[in-house]
Amino acid sequence: MGLRALDEQERRTNSLDSKAGVVLAASGVLAGFIFRSDSFIRREPTWIRIAIVAAITMTIVTALAAFTTRRYRHTPSLRLSITMMARDDGWVRWRFLGTMLESWSENDRKLARKGQLLSLSLGSLLGTTLLLAGSFLYTVL
Repeated sequence: MGLRALDEQERRTNSLDSKAGVVLAASGVLAGFIFRSDSFIRREPTWIRIAIVAAITMTIVTALAAFTTRRYRHTPSLRLSITMMARDDGWVRWRFLGTMLESWSENDRKLARKGQLLSLSLGSLLGTTLLLAGSFLYTVL
């Protein structure tokens, strides 16, 4: 039961990391449009340029922050890993039951935080896109 729950959490983590990667790639494309030397953004008022740069920066920062939630407080040392390999399977399972339950709880918190950061990043990407589209339409019309 516990191992299946941890596997499910790992699948959710990988899924959220993939989405954060897509957001970063889309942000890079938008940043390329924004920071080109012949970009239409350069002709916009300063407050629009600042808003667009702030939105794209927030998108990138929150998407990168979603990746950092994958770190853990404790990692096993090499000596501990070798010691565990020498023990029998039943002893190792008994020894790590509490650790597994603690990991499950910690992973749930990390997944919730990762989801929040990714949602914020997606919202910021949408805001950036809408600002760019509005600015472009204003310039064209």
